[in-house]
Amino acid sequence: MVISNDVLSEYVEILEERTNADVADNIGSFLVRSPDVDKVEIYFKWAAIYADADDDKFVDCALNGNAQLIVTDDKHFNVLKDMDFPKIEVVKTAKFLDIIKERIGKI
Repeated sequence: MVISNDVLSEYVEILEERTNADVADNIGSFLVRSPDVDKVEIYFKWAAIYADADDDKFVDCALNGNAQLIVTDDKHFNVLKDMDFPKIEVVKTAKFLDIIKERIGKI
């Protein structure tokens, strides 16, 4: 998993709205310290999602962090499927869970 400052801020903000500040801060701290999460600096912004520019932070994070895919059910990300460059795979949550189950089965 890759995360940038902007992505982390949005995660914490949404978690705080849905739970409380303590839970949001604890999860944010966990993400920053987790060995399975790479923190990336954003050196280039792609401005790939015109329908909702606020979603660009996720695309920028994925591309700057060399992520294999973006997991989202947000329809605004569908424009990435038609882009030749930069190429990033977009999968829905259900598909991602299938991928994880398949990989766990191979362990």
